[in-house]
Amino acid sequence: MVIPASNAAVPDPRYATSVSNGALAELFGLGPSGARWGQVTVIVIGTWIAGTSTLLLALAETVAGTSNTHPTNVLIGFASALSFVFSAITAIRSFQGGLYIAVASALFYSAFATALRIATAPDISGVPSENWLRSGAGAFSWMTLTMCALQFAVAESGLQRWVRMAGGLYVAALVQSVIVAAMYFDILGSDQMLSYLFVASMGQMMSPILWTAAFWFGLTKVAR
Repeated sequence: MVIPASNAAVPDPRYATSVSNGALAELFGLGPSGARWGQVTVIVIGTWIAGTSTLLLALAETVAGTSNTHPTNVLIGFASALSFVFSAITAIRSFQGGLYIAVASALFYSAFATALRIATAPDISGVPSENWLRSGAGAFSWMTLTMCALQFAVAESGLQRWVRMAGGLYVAALVQSVIVAAMYFDILGSDQMLSYLFVASMGQMMSPILWTAAFWFGLTKVAR
């Protein structure tokens, strides 16, 4: 898949003239003069909050004085968000084709996710290697689907872009739920899968909205 030139990613400053409204590079904070770190920071924090309930749970428990959330879990969530953003930026700066960006960013992210899984496993010798492989495969599919959803969003401008982003991320999350169910829970029967998808669809509603809000705020408020 090759996206239109007006929406092409920008590998480095030699292609700075291609950074325009609607570019995936612009969405991730890459401009003609380099990275806009304020925008990148907003995306990292926004996707961190949207992608995990651990942070919100820890904050709520801290306020209530009943916190028992291990700080490592919160840090792992932040590390994952940071890896997502920088995997995407690295791929965007390296390739212009949409499919190449999705696959490259997924390879970077899955390598990190697998390394993180190994590093944080409580007993390395007791964790089967197939668990690491499934973790890497799950991370690869999630990143690929997510980047395709963002590619789908930047094909439009204005309000329609943000609606497409929220919808695309929601669909991507549901497809990922099916993949996870097949990989980890062996849920392949139609009745089981429909029941699982119904529960997943309810749980996935807020995250795409928070992701979209983070990208919108970073691009329209911080980058301007």
